[in-house]
Amino acid sequence: MEVRVSGRSDSYGRHRTGNDCLLQEEGVVMRKIIVRGRKEDLEEIARELGDRAFIYDDRIELYVQDSETEELVSRIKDKLDLRYKESIIEVYKPEFVISPASRREKAEEKTPVEKLVEMTKSYASLNPGRSVVTAIAGVIALSGLIMNNAVIVIGAMLLAPLLGPIHGFAVNLSVGYVKLAFRSALNLLFDLFLTMVFSTLFAMMIGLVHPLQLTPEILLRTEVSPVYELLAVLLGFASILSLSRGILESLAGVAVSASLLPPAVATGILLVISPPLAVKSLTLTLQNVAGLMAGSLAGVYVSGIRAERYYEKKVARAYLARSLIALTLLLIALLFLSILAG
Repeated sequence: MEVRVSGRSDSYGRHRTGNDCLLQEEGVVMRKIIVRGRKEDLEEIARELGDRAFIYDDRIELYVQDSETEELVSRIKDKLDLRYKESIIEVYKPEFVISPASRREKAEEKTPVEKLVEMTKSYASLNPGRSVVTAIAGVIALSGLIMNNAVIVIGAMLLAPLLGPIHGFAVNLSVGYVKLAFRSALNLLFDLFLTMVFSTLFAMMIGLVHPLQLTPEILLRTEVSPVYELLAVLLGFASILSLSRGILESLAGVAVSASLLPPAVATGILLVISPPLAVKSLTLTLQNVAGLMAGSLAGVYVSGIRAERYYEKKVARAYLARSLIALTLLLIALLFLSILAG
């Protein structure tokens, strides 16, 4: 067997057919491989290589990226009977190639939008670890609210991972991944519900050994106002801008947790101490959830986070508009509810 490597293309390299004419992208090094051998060997190699090979009576030709060359030559050698002198593998570096393979490497490079989708994809799946951490943060916040200790409450905010599902909802919806978007939203609601349940249970247990009282920190989470809705919208908007520009998310995460975790925990406590007040803290929690989601959707729109394919753009635009309308109506309804409850 012979393996020839040349720095220039041979006469076959200058032969152009309708199938092997595509542009070599800048920065992608291509190789041309020519395989000669017995007919039965060539047939087996052709089956191994599939559609990427050009089949001729006396040879097989293919164009590959430089990074794939070694692995492909090894596969070809396994199929080629090396006992015969006509068994030859020629590897060239053409001066100019127009081939579909030259675009494969570029296609594999993720765009900024694809990177954002990849970053937020995990939030569409139920993560027991994240839910447990959120529940633990809720218990810590509960102790801070009961003890009227703002420092402990702030520490719980630092721990609660509530920002991710909001980003997952907004980013996935903006690119047309509707199922992933609503799964992210459901995961956020599940984590908040779990936090309320744990808070209620722990408040009941603490109440058995120590009488619970309404502290200023708890009462603070029963105040509902249109201003809080506006702040939640702005916060959701700012968190998406920080995500799209690669700014550190920790500060935005703390702010989001501040708007969600304490009122959710206060709801659980108030279900034990004063159920009528629990309606107010629950309303505040839902106001903040709706505001954060609405703001995050506005953020992805302003940031230019879009789907690339036409049909995905169409789906994304439709669901983005519907979601914004639904969230706006929900915010209005919650505002009226807070006025009635007040």
